[in-house]
Amino acid sequence: MGEAIAFQALSLSFVVPDHMTVAAWCYRQAAEVHNSPVGMTKLAPGCYIAGAGVTEDYAQAAVWLEQAVDLGDAAAKATLGDILMDGDARYGVAKDAARGFTLSREAADQGYDLATYFVAECYLQGAGVEKDAVHGVSLLRQVIKQKHATKADAERALAICYMEGNGVEADTVQAALWCQQAIRAAASTPSRYSQSSGSATSADVRPPASCATAA
Repeated sequence: MGEAIAFQALSLSFVVPDHMTVAAWCYRQAAEVHNSPVGMTKLAPGCYIAGAGVTEDYAQAAVWLEQAVDLGDAAAKATLGDILMDGDARYGVAKDAARGFTLSREAADQGYDLATYFVAECYLQGAGVEKDAVHGVSLLRQVIKQKHATKADAERALAICYMEGNGVEADTVQAALWCQQAIRAAASTPSRYSQSSGSATSADVRPPASCATAA
């Protein structure tokens, strides 16, 4: 029932005036009345983080993410895991890289593709897990092959690996090639957060200046 109400919210968001207010109400009904992790996850980034249909409230988003995580929701695990990697005072969430890695890995194991990129970054940086850059690079290539929403991020990260010789032999030619790939992918790929928030901007996926310069 909760998932049905969450789906109804998605439908209403396209046809009802002030649609996000209606959608946020439906998501809240799904979350509060039916204990739906889908509704909880949609409320968090889709509404409270974006300020869509409700007043922007990062702390409230964190509350709903935690509840969805407790119910085993993969999208919530990936989102909260990413936040935990660095911590964020806006959410009232302290840095906990070990838990961030654990949640991201669980989400990836559940088949939530977005989390695979986060896990790769953890291995590349040794964040929350013992560093294994070779495995991190392998996961980046997996993301790129899947042509997922994180494709541009993965290509950019792979370019940096080639620039730094992290997990691969340093190769400026390969670095430049992957930078170009990332720039092209960023022009047509939605934000890596779009699956959970429903919104995306080109700035979210634009490769950083360091990558563009190397290209």
